[in-house]
Amino acid sequence: MPVDNEHRRELVGAPADREHRERDPRSERRYHLAGSLGAGLTRSMIERRWITTREASRIVAVTEAGEAGLDWLGVDLVQLRSAA
Repeated sequence: MPVDNEHRRELVGAPADREHRERDPRSERRYHLAGSLGAGLTRSMIERRWITTREASRIVAVTEAGEAGLDWLGVDLVQLRSAA
């Protein structure tokens, strides 16, 4: 079953209105995954309890399990955090 963009935003808790996104352009200046790939990875990481989210926010926190899993995948969290 195809998923439209509105449903994708709902799945990851992203704001539906364009006005809200234009008020906070920080993600536009940083590298990030978007679209179905970003939504799928986010969903998978939440299901694995690698990240936690806050309601009505795009902010995520990496859990201990997430740190271990991302390290196993070769993701350097220290480098990513220092670049943020």
